[in-house]
Amino acid sequence: MKFLGNIDTSNKSLLSTIYHDRDDALDIVLKDNDSNKKYLYTVVKPKMEIYIVKPEFRDYQHNKIYIETDKCDKYLLQYKNMPFDIPKILGGEYLDLLDEFKRTRDFSLLKTFNKSPYLFGTDYDIENWYRVQWRLEYENMKQKRLTRAFLDIEVDGIDFEGVPTRGVCPINAVTLIDQETNVSYTLLLENDKNPLIEEFKNNLDDFDRELHESFDKVYGSDIEYRISFFEDERDLIKTLCKLINTINRDFLMIWNIAYDLPYIIERCRVLGMEPEEVISHPDFQIKEAWFREDNFNKTIASKSHKYKISTYTVWLDQMWMYAGLRKSQSEIASYSLNYVANLELGDNKVDYSDEADIKTLPYVNYRKFVKYNIKDVLLQKGLDVRTEDLDNLFSRSYINSTDYANIFKQTVFLKHRITEEFLRQDVVPGNNVNIYRNKNTDLLIPMNDDEDDDGETKFAGAFVADPLLNNPNGIKIMGTNSKFIYKFVVDYDFSSMYPNIIVSHNMSPHTMYGKVFIDRVIDTKYNQYDIEHKVYDAGKEFIDNYTSEDPIAFGAKWMNLPSTEELANKLKNKHMDKTTLNIFMGDIYNG
Repeated sequence: MKFLGNIDTSNKSLLSTIYHDRDDALDIVLKDNDSNKKYLYTVVKPKMEIYIVKPEFRDYQHNKIYIETDKCDKYLLQYKNMPFDIPKILGGEYLDLLDEFKRTRDFSLLKTFNKSPYLFGTDYDIENWYRVQWRLEYENMKQKRLTRAFLDIEVDGIDFEGVPTRGVCPINAVTLIDQETNVSYTLLLENDKNPLIEEFKNNLDDFDRELHESFDKVYGSDIEYRISFFEDERDLIKTLCKLINTINRDFLMIWNIAYDLPYIIERCRVLGMEPEEVISHPDFQIKEAWFREDNFNKTIASKSHKYKISTYTVWLDQMWMYAGLRKSQSEIASYSLNYVANLELGDNKVDYSDEADIKTLPYVNYRKFVKYNIKDVLLQKGLDVRTEDLDNLFSRSYINSTDYANIFKQTVFLKHRITEEFLRQDVVPGNNVNIYRNKNTDLLIPMNDDEDDDGETKFAGAFVADPLLNNPNGIKIMGTNSKFIYKFVVDYDFSSMYPNIIVSHNMSPHTMYGKVFIDRVIDTKYNQYDIEHKVYDAGKEFIDNYTSEDPIAFGAKWMNLPSTEELANKLKNKHMDKTTLNIFMGDIYNG
């Protein structure tokens, strides 16, 4: 039985998966590739397949990278109850851990069962597990062009010092441009304290001509500019959200979503509205609208903002997408919309610097303020046409069965890709046990999982060309020739170098029987950076030193044995002649 049943998916694509933890339900959004109509399927109490090695094949004690499915018993478990059901199946020490959790309520204990060498396929989130199942059971390659819209808000911060956050000031302007109809919707908030607004309303035809004269040459003459005014900000926000849900595009792109989306959410609360009711699409029975900003990662591409919106339309950070797709290239000076638009389009935001700042502009030149808001969204639209970033991101996500938020984390999307390929061959991958550290070892604090991908150490000598300059002559993916994947072309960086390193250094998880934990710091002066940033791992350093095959240095550092200098001094004190000393020391170095 397929996980969604025998539904007709012959011409449908998977657009998004949204798991509602509180309600234990999973929303799956599908799209008809011809009509663009969306379909919502809600799976209540979703289940996940896991694999446990049969007793007769438990002739090992270390974690394996994979195992044949016929050597395992398959269980279909309710996703939310897995931390409680799996220990009951495994028994033994895992039941003891479950009892300890019941006593201590230490939730970290509920993940320790993933370390069992006889447990496979359990360390997935349900959203991506269903993406993998979609690829295995319903996959079709008829995906056509994605539909999209672009959004930007402005805030009236005239009476607020600094940058307004958390919905403290009114949203006084919003522009949404629908790529499919080429209509620009601008929603403006009336303000009795600003007489320029009434003057602007009386000259809308003239303003429309100005917009076409200013923007037609670059952005096309077929754009229709519609402007609406609202006396009540609540009506403005409700109309905006209704518009988004009515046009119902695949994606809504915002440049720096970490400002606009949480501001809309918080502004709803300030105005006495429930954001989940205002923002969510009415078809969704379970409504969520929240945003948690990632303040840990510093670079734009490595940001992992968490947010959930119950709509058919996927809200997406266009700035993060732009940075993430270019993370392997050299960093640019800024990812501001103005800088990137100038870099890619040779165009800029509307310049008001000779008249006012962004807070005073509506009260000095309201016409230019509205034009500024519209131009920002036109720049977003132009960047999408120029870079084709959204199509690139969607293809990566779709093909690798990975949600959009994690597509730039190589360890995540490679895991999903491997899972799909393994399951097609009746093999199931093992769990990633490296992420479960000994909670009693304070010195072992793992780096952020993006660190390998986003490390600052670079090596000179390579030239990275812009892949967007490629001609679309590659293999067909979802009906369109790819710019990035070609037949008879080998990427040695992926296909040769890393596998050879794994083989030559015997690095497969099959050969990893354990980890060394050392609860002390060695050579503080050399490891100060690691200690300050809480990433120091004495066990790793111990193994690195051991494999360097310098027995004297290793013994001096770790075994409290004399160093080379100390040995030489002792021999000198015994009045050994220089020739004999050199021969003796050479014998020591040679073992």
